[in-house]
Amino acid sequence: MFGVRDAGVYTTVPPGVWLGETLRMDLANQGAQIVGGEDATVVIQGTIRHLSIDMYFKYWADLIVDVEITVKGKPTIKRTIHTTPSQHTTTGSVSSFEFFKSLRQCQQKFSAGMIDCLEDTLQ
Repeated sequence: MFGVRDAGVYTTVPPGVWLGETLRMDLANQGAQIVGGEDATVVIQGTIRHLSIDMYFKYWADLIVDVEITVKGKPTIKRTIHTTPSQHTTTGSVSSFEFFKSLRQCQQKFSAGMIDCLEDTLQ
């Protein structure tokens, strides 16, 4: 039946924690030194404004994050990053992996967008 809820999606880690940890890993892989407190040259704060995933013949996902980037001695820059999967995956087995794949694509595009924002900010 159209519009009937048939499954729930649960996380083992809160989405904000997951997104923050993967961004830290991606930044470290690009050569950034991750530090905390007053030693930081750049401080990144983000709020997930919207995160959803739905399935009706295809998986649809949206991730919208409001971000504040503060470089020591400069004014804070605010950005909103909205990502969707690179391609909307046709449903196959309706497995948890298919849901994860769509969310993972959103996360990867978010990290790429953040790295671009940081490069622009630091120039």
